[in-house]
Amino acid sequence: ILGINKSEKIKIEIFPNPCFNEINIKNINSNTHFEIKDMYNNTVLTGSITQDPINVEKLSCGVYFFSIEKENKYQKFIKL
Repeated sequence: ILGINKSEKIKIEIFPNPCFNEINIKNINSNTHFEIKDMYNNTVLTGSITQDPINVEKLSCGVYFFSIEKENKYQKFIKL
């Protein structure tokens, strides 16, 4: 994995994991900006946390990394 340091995981919860069309995020404040990156460190989705699930339906199957924008921390999830 390029550009992501394994030792810097954040204590958030992504569920369901693995997922199909959407993910829910716990332990992050609303209106916090997020990024989802692929295994090549390309940003594939950005947005703000709300109470609603995050739609990942358009992402291809694979491993992704959810991060808080402008922080070098991440949480891995799998899209089926």
